[in-house]
Amino acid sequence: MTYRELLNLYDAGKLDDKTRAEVEAELEKHEAIGDYMFSRMDSLSDESYTEHADNFDYAADLTSQIRKTVNRTFLKLGLSIGAAVLVIILAVIFVLPHAVDCFYYDPTEKITVMRDEEKLEQERINLDLSVWTELFMPGKYRRSAYAEPMGYGKYALLFPSTNTANRSSNSIGGILDKNKLTLYDTNAFNRDCAFFCRADAPEEQENIKDASFFDISENLNKEDKYIACFTLTQPIDYETIYRFCVDNKILSNLWFQVYTGDESFGPNIGFAPDTASDSSTNLWWDDAAYPNLIQPYGWKMEEEPEKIHFISLLKYLKDNPEFAEIMGNLPRDYESRIDNMISYVNENGLQIGGFSFTGTKADILALQNEPIIQSVIASPAQ
Repeated sequence: MTYRELLNLYDAGKLDDKTRAEVEAELEKHEAIGDYMFSRMDSLSDESYTEHADNFDYAADLTSQIRKTVNRTFLKLGLSIGAAVLVIILAVIFVLPHAVDCFYYDPTEKITVMRDEEKLEQERINLDLSVWTELFMPGKYRRSAYAEPMGYGKYALLFPSTNTANRSSNSIGGILDKNKLTLYDTNAFNRDCAFFCRADAPEEQENIKDASFFDISENLNKEDKYIACFTLTQPIDYETIYRFCVDNKILSNLWFQVYTGDESFGPNIGFAPDTASDSSTNLWWDDAAYPNLIQPYGWKMEEEPEKIHFISLLKYLKDNPEFAEIMGNLPRDYESRIDNMISYVNENGLQIGGFSFTGTKADILALQNEPIIQSVIASPAQ
């Protein structure tokens, strides 16, 4: 039984005489203790008052101590709040912009490759740009770019000019903002230059050929250079068409359009047998995953290395879709089709449906009587 229950029974008069006497004794004891403590507190208060009654500075000192305590408390609180605000501001300035960058394509991302036990690094955009322009941009191959982070998924980009014996192009500037690319030259990476066509029926091929060369003869300036895209009457194996180009001295920006068995890409996908003469940027890649991705300089007479090179370009395009999505102009399901294209090339070799090079009006018209050529379309070289 608790003491509270015992007291309730005491109040109700339900205790026996002995127990009631014990409870009354306890109550009397606690009452005496309470009276003593109360009288002692009054005594202490009187003594304190008497001790400081004649000291006029006592109240002022007490007030000063209270004020100092309050000031210290508010100072600590202010410093804590200020530190928290400073941390938030610094996070917004230095952390948040880079945190947002993680959700979008980062052209400055470092690709690390080990070569001969040496660790090599490069920015991702250089390799992405090299693969993309070789696959889709005859006459406009580029392998270097500069990217400056601006925070929140935004980058300033510069694609420097390419000046070599075979290539000449202007520098291109732009902004990449949350995977949306805006170029100051809107035509810089368009695919209009890669235009190959085919006749609907074989009997129409000669008429198309005559018409296309007639347009060139009438409309091109003989002093200017053009990117000329030649469609062949039928696909030809790589070694045959490459020797044809070498024999006719067609080597400036030479690019081959490859038939892959999938027309969803259009007829405008291929590779350049020589992309190494621009030595302004060294590129490194995973050679085990993408063998012969970037080719060495020199003659390319044999098909097998070129087939490996083209397949590696397709594999890289599939495995790194972010840059392709930024550049656009591909079917939405292109990644799922690449495996079929690779299988077709593995089974059938490099079937070349056309070629492109950079030349003058005279260079283009020199091929007018070649029977393997169906038609040609030319656009100004930049």
